[in-house]
Amino acid sequence: MLHCDNLTCNSGTDTVLDTSGNVGFNTSVTIGADGLGIVSYLDQTNERLKVLHCNDVLCTSGIASTPDNGSCGGRDTSITIGVDNLGLVSYGDSCGSDLKVLHCSDVACNQGTVTILDSLGSVGGFTSINIGGDGLGLVSYIDGSNGDLKGFHCSNVTCSPFIRVGR
Repeated sequence: MLHCDNLTCNSGTDTVLDTSGNVGFNTSVTIGADGLGIVSYLDQTNERLKVLHCNDVLCTSGIASTPDNGSCGGRDTSITIGVDNLGLVSYGDSCGSDLKVLHCSDVACNQGTVTILDSLGSVGGFTSINIGGDGLGLVSYIDGSNGDLKGFHCSNVTCSPFIRVGR
């Protein structure tokens, strides 16, 4: 993690946060409701989504968790903060090639509710998530089986159930 010292980011505090195997792939970072960084990434050693919540503004340390223990996951993560001030993470399931969304149940995202948004073919690559003008999650991703860009508009803050946008 690099915390910039100034707007041009030509200097900063560089910290290694997780050394528990082959970790840190497909990272995404946002600022949580508590003003601290929260990072989603792939733990490639264990094929799991990990989320790290920083302990301070400089993120010189943090606590990593694996909030989706159900199956393989964590490729191509993207994280945002919802209107309920909790994290919302989109990611691909590396075993089943599904698109998943994790709605965090606490600010540190130690636990959460997982929803499979799409499981038809090889989907869930290159995900991106953001909050729309209506306060609900918007997820875009690649359908690798068909070479299509797809998207979902969540119908509530937990992104379950959902409405498919496009084909």
